[in-house]
Amino acid sequence: MLFGEPAIREAASNPNGKVPLTMPPLARLESLPNPKALLHDLLVTATEYKGRRRKGFNPSRAAARLGEILDDFSPLRALPAFEDTERRIVQALAQLFPEIARKA
Repeated sequence: MLFGEPAIREAASNPNGKVPLTMPPLARLESLPNPKALLHDLLVTATEYKGRRRKGFNPSRAAARLGEILDDFSPLRALPAFEDTERRIVQALAQLFPEIARKA
């Protein structure tokens, strides 16, 4: 979920925010030591909240909302891990629903 800056801003309830977000390059996503912590930091930064509002912000809830906002995961197809996961899901679905697999 570290590839859609506009979606991160929207999940942080600040879609028109102007504070710079340091997004990692797509090619580095798989090698990040703690991507969840980075995502939470980006969400907190994107809120542009200060003080109590910042402390009261729930980045886990915003991250879950991010999953609802993102609808295009095609940029991730450049990552081997995503490509492998997608292939495995398609194979599993084909086994569960062979009649659909034959039509495709």
